[in-house]
Amino acid sequence: MIIKPFIYIVTAASIAFAAPAFAQSWGSTGAVTVALTMTYQSEALRLKDEFGNVLPDTEEGGGGSTFENTYTVETLGGPVDERVPIKSVTTTEYGSKLGVWRWGNAQIIQSLVGDGTLPEIGKSPFLAGWSIIMVFDELGNVTGVVARHTNKTTVPINFAIAPNAFEVAAISSKEVVTDYTPLTDIPSRTETRTYSKSYKRPASASVPSYTGEPFNLSGLLSGGFKVTPKTSVDSETDEKITTFVYSPNASRLDRLVGVGGFAPYQDLIEGSISVAAGVIVDMDVFTPAPLE
Repeated sequence: MIIKPFIYIVTAASIAFAAPAFAQSWGSTGAVTVALTMTYQSEALRLKDEFGNVLPDTEEGGGGSTFENTYTVETLGGPVDERVPIKSVTTTEYGSKLGVWRWGNAQIIQSLVGDGTLPEIGKSPFLAGWSIIMVFDELGNVTGVVARHTNKTTVPINFAIAPNAFEVAAISSKEVVTDYTPLTDIPSRTETRTYSKSYKRPASASVPSYTGEPFNLSGLLSGGFKVTPKTSVDSETDEKITTFVYSPNASRLDRLVGVGGFAPYQDLIEGSISVAAGVIVDMDVFTPAPLE
């Protein structure tokens, strides 16, 4: 029976660095691209004094922006030397506007370097060379997400995509096993597999943020899988071992909506997260065992 690949939620603690193996330990990796838009509410009014005069936007003047102003204007009447208020008008005004900024790979890497999760490599602001990579085992299961530098420094990070149980999918699968008698001078059994799958399903994501707490988002996940035979050689027996590696096609979590930032003026988060088609790798090389 062919095992159907799936994706499940992972955190940084989920990644285990591979132990030495006699044959290659296959898996796949896909580059992650985060493209989020943060819409926020900001002050739209110039700060005024109690008489309705705009304050100079200097340190001495005390000016700037505000959501609300309250000021009073009095009208005086009577003889010149005995002027008294005959009318008082108090005005309260409110104004806000929408601002937009972006949260993507560069901002995530910068925040992870800033909080000490990632080491400072190269020149400030220490962004160059880093990528965000999703890691899959040979069955297409997510084993973690890492930040990986071009110098091979690899650090697990708390980043996850968690699909809902509901899924609609188009699947094509075939497994062919051929058995040979001892009279033939070829292996007693050969096996071939084909597998393709495309799917759509609700999903959520947990993305590192600037607050120290992750952005929690929900959207629609679409993608697929395929199978590729990979052959390695057992270093002790010289036996050829064929492993059928299930790797993901390009996937995309879009129509994302969430809320993040600092209360009370939080951000509305929209956008997408893309994962490139999986590149099959030897996991013992990609995540080598730590030196003892």
